[in-house]
Amino acid sequence: RDAFKRKRYGAGEYDPNFDLFDAAADEIERLRREIVRCDDACFKRDKEIADLRDGYPSRLRMFFHDLRAPINPVMLRDHGRFDYVAHLAAASHVDRSIVDPIGFILDNVLGTGHLLEYVRRNHQDAKTLVFSTDEVFGPAPHGVEYDEYSAHCSHNPYAASKAGSEALCPAYAIT
Repeated sequence: RDAFKRKRYGAGEYDPNFDLFDAAADEIERLRREIVRCDDACFKRDKEIADLRDGYPSRLRMFFHDLRAPINPVMLRDHGRFDYVAHLAAASHVDRSIVDPIGFILDNVLGTGHLLEYVRRNHQDAKTLVFSTDEVFGPAPHGVEYDEYSAHCSHNPYAASKAGSEALCPAYAIT
């Protein structure tokens, strides 16, 4: 787990998803759950994947899949039932979303839809957590703090794609 506490980039930049994953890793460790991780097989993550396997050698099983495509249940049939599904996969960084907004919509909205649909069809009893961003609320005026019930007012494609992802969650939960 210490690998996820280190900064991932350079010049003081870091990916907050790793901090989030570290918190999730603490919870996984506490619950003593087996981990099944879906990754898009991006080669730049080889070191990250090796570090994760080293941290949980007996409990980590991985499969590689791009969430832009539906998840085939046959691919996961050997993994059994899931108690929890935590969706931390997302395209991030506002600047990149301005250059490639459609890519962000595919990753964040369609990817979330595919994951929720897989869970709905195959693991209805699993507790599902979808992580998002405060960017969905737009810039906060001085002294204002948003909560989960605040209205969305996205100001960039990244925030809008995450708002779309969030909108799918209650729709799947209710129906």
